[in-house]
Amino acid sequence: MPRKKNYPSTLPAAVEFCLKRLPVRTLEVLLHPESSELDHHFGLGMWVRNSLGLWQGNQALMKEIGAWHPDDASAPILDALVAYLRKHKDWKLRRRLLRAEKSGPATE
Repeated sequence: MPRKKNYPSTLPAAVEFCLKRLPVRTLEVLLHPESSELDHHFGLGMWVRNSLGLWQGNQALMKEIGAWHPDDASAPILDALVAYLRKHKDWKLRRRLLRAEKSGPATE
């Protein structure tokens, strides 16, 4: 889990965070809303709330999405993630690029 200071504070950053860290299979299942394979509130929703620091006071992200309570915040984030996946057919490439990025400058 990232440190508190590294939690995404914007919706686009939260979408990239999820895109980078969620398994490809999970992202593929999100593209098929008729599938009940994922529990969006207790399963994936809980992962979103915990991983994005919504229970740890990530007020910037909560404010941006207009949520008063962490339980209400995961659905808009997942909706934005699904919208991103549908709009960007090359999302697997973007995911690979995000995962390949270094967290800081290379040191020798």
